[in-house]
Amino acid sequence: MKRIKLILIFTVFGIVFSCNNHQRQIKVEKNNEESTNNQEGFPQEEVTEILTLSNGKRIYVRAKIWGVSSNHEEIVFSETPITIPDKDKDYIFYTNEVFYKINGDTLNIYACDCDTSEPKVFFDNSKIILNDLKTSSQIRDYSANYKNYGLEKMSIYEE
Repeated sequence: MKRIKLILIFTVFGIVFSCNNHQRQIKVEKNNEESTNNQEGFPQEEVTEILTLSNGKRIYVRAKIWGVSSNHEEIVFSETPITIPDKDKDYIFYTNEVFYKINGDTLNIYACDCDTSEPKVFFDNSKIILNDLKTSSQIRDYSANYKNYGLEKMSIYEE
């Protein structure tokens, strides 16, 4: 009988300790989420910009992340306000940042060539030139020095 009481006491103590520890862990995780959501350099869910070429042509650019762990990244250049990217009409880059420069009615885009979708139908009244960044050192160089090269950056990260 004494053994049963002892086993019961340890079981209850273990359950109480386990529940209390779990509550502390949830509280710590919640505080960490609140403190990182508004930090600079933290991924945003979606950023949209409108680029205007010299001939008045507008190009809509959207950087978006999604997924349970925010591991899906996409930057889209489109002729229309973007809702869902169209692989037949839009330039789609599956990366976290793209660099660009407007030169008259030409848009030069500099991006990793690793995962890009070019449209089947090209933009009207504008010229798009894709410049592939092929190596990791080249990508790091452009990321660090894009302003020195006269480029702008579209990124999923807050600046």
